[in-house]
Amino acid sequence: MGRSVLRLHGRRGFFRRPWAVWVTAVLILCASPIRGAYGDHGSLREEEVKAAFVFNFLKFVEWPEDRDGRSVVILCVQATSPLVDALVALDGKEIRGRPLRVEISGRPADLLQCHAVFLGSGVPTERIAAVLEGLRGQPVLTLGDAPGFCVQGGMIGLFKEGNKMRFNINLKEARAVRVKISSKLLQLARHVIE
Repeated sequence: MGRSVLRLHGRRGFFRRPWAVWVTAVLILCASPIRGAYGDHGSLREEEVKAAFVFNFLKFVEWPEDRDGRSVVILCVQATSPLVDALVALDGKEIRGRPLRVEISGRPADLLQCHAVFLGSGVPTERIAAVLEGLRGQPVLTLGDAPGFCVQGGMIGLFKEGNKMRFNINLKEARAVRVKISSKLLQLARHVIE
């Protein structure tokens, strides 16, 4: 069930593959020390690291054709998330040739129009559970950084391990709504729930 990030380095021809550049970038981010508000200036802030992970997750996800054919990729963020500023800074960047639009949204009905929803650790547990329940059956990628996010039914959950960022994937929930998560991303996950 658990997969080690380090196992990828032993694969033959790894750096010749097109996705190897992204994988290498993620590994560097995983190895980068994370600082808090008063940490050293040579390290990345935790919010910046998490936002970079979210951005790159979106590059390795495919939605069902009716949603994937849209001209923009919409990432919705709950307004209480401490990551709001870092995620809003991603607005306008490209995801597989389409611009990313980041929206701060609190109304459940608005979330149904999103490709992905980020539920930050600042969102109360009951609210996370309600949003996940409201999105059940919808092809919306759910991301979060609250403890036990994937166990609650979220699809990709970020967490700190020591001073490094890791993530788990709930593949069972993603498959149930036809959201395809790349095998390359699955190989980097700490745990995959199948």
